[in-house]
Amino acid sequence: MADVADSSEEEPEPLWEAAVGSALPTTHKALTVPEVMEALSLSRFKVYDLIRSKQLPSFTIGRSRRIPADALQTFMQDKLREAA
Repeated sequence: MADVADSSEEEPEPLWEAAVGSALPTTHKALTVPEVMEALSLSRFKVYDLIRSKQLPSFTIGRSRRIPADALQTFMQDKLREAA
């Protein structure tokens, strides 16, 4: 039988990825604009500006706008890579 790969050999998560992940609510898969505002410390106008410019993906359900949590995490990781 083949041995299952040992998960302890995985590379440690980079510090910036841990910091990005900790800024997000862990129980949400889709965030509201106010939650994104808080996570990024940005104004409502700036969050909607990021959405309008297609830098931050979002969708609507009725009149409610939602940002996928993984899209926000990807956005923050991309910004951190750009700054490095």
